[in-house]
Amino acid sequence: MKTALIGFGDISEKHISVLHEFGCEIDGVLVQNSDAYVEKRKKFGISKFYKTLDEIENSDCDFISIMASAENNCKLLKSVIPFKKPIFIEKPVGFSSQELDEVIHLNQKFQLPIMVGMNRRFYSIFHTALDYLKSNNKKIDSVFVEAPERFSDINKPKFSDNIKRHWMFSNSIHCIDLIRFFSGNIKEITSYSNPSKFVFNAIGISEKNIRFMYNSNWSSPGNWSVTIYADNTRIVFNPLENGKIITKDFIKEITPSKNDIKFKPGFYLQLKYFLDHVLKNHEFPWPCSDLEDHKKSLELIEKTFFSN
Repeated sequence: MKTALIGFGDISEKHISVLHEFGCEIDGVLVQNSDAYVEKRKKFGISKFYKTLDEIENSDCDFISIMASAENNCKLLKSVIPFKKPIFIEKPVGFSSQELDEVIHLNQKFQLPIMVGMNRRFYSIFHTALDYLKSNNKKIDSVFVEAPERFSDINKPKFSDNIKRHWMFSNSIHCIDLIRFFSGNIKEITSYSNPSKFVFNAIGISEKNIRFMYNSNWSSPGNWSVTIYADNTRIVFNPLENGKIITKDFIKEITPSKNDIKFKPGFYLQLKYFLDHVLKNHEFPWPCSDLEDHKKSLELIEKTFFSN
C-alpha cells in the first residue's frame, strides 16, 4: 500500500513512523523547497520528491496524506479531491465553517472518503475510561475542559501571522473537539468569552443531555485537562496523556497502550481506523471525523470564541 505525502514538517515524521509500522510505503513527498529536505527524505527511505500536484494525480498511490501547514489545508484539499483518491488530512481543514462548506460542496460531486486527523479522539486512555464507565453502567453527567494556551508558544517565529490569528482553529481545536468526543453533538451553548482579554468560557448541554463547561485563559499557565463526572465517579486527564479513575473506594491510574507509548499518542489507532474502515469501506465509524463532523467542531469554536 502506498501513500503520497504532502508536507514534510515535524508532525509528518510522527505519521511516517506509524505508516511504516503498518507496512505503508511513501511513494513520494511534495514540499515547497525540496533542497532543504534531501537528507530527511533519505532518512525515511522516501525515493522521490514530487514537483507538482499533477504528479500525485498520475501516481499509483492508494491514498493521499496531507500534513502541510494548517493555513494551506483547505486550498490543498480542494486541489486534490478531483484526483479521486482517498485522503487523510491533518486538522484543521479550514479557519471557518463557511470555508469548510466549500470543500464539502466540492466533495459532494466526488464522494471521496476524507478523514480529518483528530488524534486525541484515539487516545487509548480515553477509550479505557469510556469502557470502564460502560462496563459499570455509569453514565456521564458532565464534562469540564480546561485549555490554557501559552503566548510563548503562539508567538514562536515558526508560526505565520495567519496561524496566530486563527490559533483557536490551528491548536485549541484539540480540546474543543473533546467536548463533542465525550458528550456528543451540542444542543445548546452560551459563551461568556472576552476575546480582548484572551479569556474564553462557555457552558452548554449536548444532545445526550450531558452538560459541559469550557475554560481557556491564554495568559495563565497550565496543562490542557479534561474531567469527566459520572455516577459517584470522577475521571481526570491532567495532562491529557495521563488519566486516573477516582471513586470513594479507590484511585486507579489508567495505563496507555503500548502503541501510545511507542508512537505519538492516538496516531497508531487513528491510522488503523483509516486503513481498516475509511480506506476499505468508505465508512466513518466513531470516533473518526469526516468533513461534516469536522464542521461541527469548527462551528463549536465559532460559538465559543466569537459569540458575545
